[in-house]
Amino acid sequence: MAAVSERKELPSLTTRTQQTGQSTRAADLSCEAKRLRKLPRWMSHVSTSPVTLLAGDSDVQPQRRLLTMSNDAAIPSETSVCVGTSATSVTSITQSNKSLLVFDGAIECISNAAEADFVCEEILRRKNRLLGFDTEWKVTFTHAHTHWTSAEGLTALVQLCISSKRCYLFHVSSMKKFPCKLKEILESPAVLKLGVGVSGDSAKLDRDYGIQCHGLVDLSLMANEVLKSSESWSLKGLVLHLFHLNLAKNSSVRMGNWESDLDPDQKVYAATDAFAGLIIYQKLHSL
Repeated sequence: MAAVSERKELPSLTTRTQQTGQSTRAADLSCEAKRLRKLPRWMSHVSTSPVTLLAGDSDVQPQRRLLTMSNDAAIPSETSVCVGTSATSVTSITQSNKSLLVFDGAIECISNAAEADFVCEEILRRKNRLLGFDTEWKVTFTHAHTHWTSAEGLTALVQLCISSKRCYLFHVSSMKKFPCKLKEILESPAVLKLGVGVSGDSAKLDRDYGIQCHGLVDLSLMANEVLKSSESWSLKGLVLHLFHLNLAKNSSVRMGNWESDLDPDQKVYAATDAFAGLIIYQKLHSL
């Protein structure tokens, strides 16, 4: 019987072309994976700091969280960042990754007028009469026909920060009357109330409760004088410029109901704004 010789067929031209195409695609995917690799640790690190806790999205991947938390800085939300992006984009991303300024001292929320008077009496006895100052109130939006209208409630909260260790939140909307000693502090020219746009807070307190505020220091004006600038500074802008920190301005908290019992997020938000006023003044005064 004739022997049958075994012969392997050479791959056809079509087969070789397919294999070459697959290799090329694999190489492309590898390059794409490298291009979309994670940012360096110094640009993408997200620690278990108050930044993460305030974001409330612990299940989000680090790069995603980095951009999600930058909403206040008007950085577009994306799911990934290419290492080869433009210089402008990288600058924006790294700026958004700065740590948040968060007040971590004692926050005392006072909703009783008698207790408020007692605390304010203690504040008036202090030698250091510098107070970070801010106010909050509820804004209600209603839709009428083709447009929205807004209505402001009475000033619901007055924040006074005396140091990095303690901030007082006077929840005046819970009180039957505006505390006399708090009124004394606000009207005293000897007690400096520090903030940005404080003339607006003063005008609203006058409209709501007939309080004539004195001893106000507008940090935006002070900054222009000290820094030899002509900017329309916001509180957030000054914190970023002077301390290289971000100031959270979560709209759901800022536009929330300040007349009801305050939740932890509202307390930290309110205390941090007042604290920012205090440290901005101290920084500008030292320059």
